[in-house]
Amino acid sequence: MKKLYTVGMSLLFACLALNAQAAKKVILDDLSSEQVEASKRVKVGEITCEFNQKVKISAHEKEGYFNLNVKSKDYVVYPVLTTTGAVRLENAKDGLMWLQIANKSMLMDTKKQKRIIDNCINE
Repeated sequence: MKKLYTVGMSLLFACLALNAQAAKKVILDDLSSEQVEASKRVKVGEITCEFNQKVKISAHEKEGYFNLNVKSKDYVVYPVLTTTGAVRLENAKDGLMWLQIANKSMLMDTKKQKRIIDNCINE
């Protein structure tokens, strides 16, 4: 009986772990063709910023989306169209905006309306 209880508890914990993983998986909307086109201009890689801070941007598994890593935190960002030609990546839920212009980038907190990291040099 004890063995059956142990097996049953093991199965229960395994199911709970699978449900927790599924709950973490975020469903991403399909992007417009314009957003996918804009995503092709995003500079990826590790970018050095002021005060020796680093931002890492890599392609996400879903087309047009990117993974943004800063201060050991990961965010999924997507392109937002601009009229200026600047590259703008956002994560509205977390209030982040990554702005890339020709040779410089910055990370903004859109909820607090302030810069988080500045003077990131695009090479």
